[in-house]
Amino acid sequence: MEIFELAENILEIMRRPWGEEEKFPMISVSMGMATFPIDSLEIQRMIQIADRGLYRAKELGGNQYMLERAMF
Repeated sequence: MEIFELAENILEIMRRPWGEEEKFPMISVSMGMATFPIDSLEIQRMIQIADRGLYRAKELGGNQYMLERAMF
């Protein structure tokens, strides 16, 4: 699925050094994802679902992504 490839590419890019290590802080990325139209047709609902995934990714240590599903 393309969404997973995109998420992996973003994580890979963000893990790369941004310059001299002693001058730049380490950056980590946590992402939450939802899929249209499977999870919802409404943008606000999509954001809520993806936001749940974001916080799950952070709870699990961050620097990762979680595909969250709608709970009907």
